[in-house]
Amino acid sequence: MNTTVATILGTAALGLIKSKIGSGVRLKKEIFIYYEDRYEFLFHANDSNEASKFSDSLKKFIKETLEPIIKNEGCFIDDLHVSDAAPGGGECLWTVDLKLSISKKFDDPNKYSILREWEDGDVDDFFSYWERENDAVLHIFWNKVMPQIIAFHAPLSAEEETFSFYTKLVDADTGEPYKAPLSKPPKLRKR
Repeated sequence: MNTTVATILGTAALGLIKSKIGSGVRLKKEIFIYYEDRYEFLFHANDSNEASKFSDSLKKFIKETLEPIIKNEGCFIDDLHVSDAAPGGGECLWTVDLKLSISKKFDDPNKYSILREWEDGDVDDFFSYWERENDAVLHIFWNKVMPQIIAFHAPLSAEEETFSFYTKLVDADTGEPYKAPLSKPPKLRKR
């Protein structure tokens, strides 16, 4: 009986201490704007092996050339998809689709009130505040990224997919995206 009371009191004390200390991770909500574009490349290849080399070279080009330019401008590649080569309709013609999304942290000092205005449906005020951030991302995309893509291989077509914003939790100390710890299955004592 004494051990049971001691166990209960110890567990209660431990829970009280842990609730007062809390977690060591400080989180904050950050707002990011992003621009997503889609490109279709048409090129000549004799067979599927030769065509897949184009996809591989496109991925390498993005990693080695575009990604450093994008990072240097204070942005990052948020989403990237390069499709497998597919026959393009004509003899020896192949296509590859590229979807590229770049994001930038929204650094307006009023960003949280701007977000509340958006959520409350006050769209006009929202757009007037963040227009300069949009212009910055568009400038990076059209003046830094697009000329590099054209120099690599002029796309057959390009279409604007999306231009918007999103929020995510980040570690307040490191700025890295927060990932919830994986829960462990409880270790129950079997009797």
